Amino acid sequence: MIDLNKHKTELKQLYVPMLQKVKESNFTNDSCAFCAQWGEHYFDLEPKQRIMFVGRSVNGWINNSLDADVLFGEGNDRIFNRGDQMRWVHEREHDKNKYNTKRSAFWRVVKKTTEAHLPKINDDWFSHVVWSNLFKVSPNNTGMNPNPKLRNLQREDCISIFRKELEIFKPETVIMFTGGWEGFFLKNLMGLDKQSNLPEPDMVIPWSKYETKQYFVDNLNIIVTEHPMGKKEELHINALLELIA
Repeated sequence: MIDLNKHKTELKQLYVPMLQKVKESNFTNDSCAFCAQWGEHYFDLEPKQRIMFVGRSVNGWINNSLDADVLFGEGNDRIFNRGDQMRWVHEREHDKNKYNTKRSAFWRVVKKTTEAHLPKINDDWFSHVVWSNLFKVSPNNTGMNPNPKLRNLQREDCISIFRKELEIFKPETVIMFTGGWEGFFLKNLMGLDKQSNLPEPDMVIPWSKYETKQYFVDNLNIIVTEHPMGKKEELHINALLELIA
């Protein structure tokens, strides 16, 4: 049984110094903070079935608050353990006015990969996954990722948060749609210093013009790949499934 109150406290403690740095920077206005989201049936899965999908950052989220008490509170503006969790991805598949997830290559690939990996689930694939992002603070509703200065400002805190997420969710497989942004995060998990080169991957799957790489770190299957936008999705998904198996 997951102890949500315990993990909320642990995550909040890791977010506080990061949020304070942002407040004291030039990025304090119009920034949003993100926290990992999980489906309601994720923890019902066998450990070997659990996948955590990781992107770079959000392009807008719940609000532009940088107040940890709000973000980890009980109100509608909270970012931890929201009532909708991952269901919003399904509900926005036919949204004509806002963000339509069916038009998102990211969510199409996540959905099809999950359905192929867990063929016995019903149509609630979204209830069986965890979704996170490397960087937790982003520009809000600009359609842009955090720039290098904002990434540098929060990177060390985000690495600590990422390690805590792995501890909380205990995935068997982590799929990182991060296309080169993951280096420092992987080095930290591998116990390497920042100046070191990453080791050769355990396996590489070429597809189209790209490669998807696999690393095993303490029995954790880490798959590093491109963001799906503009890529051949069937080839991409096949490469992912080959490395999940």
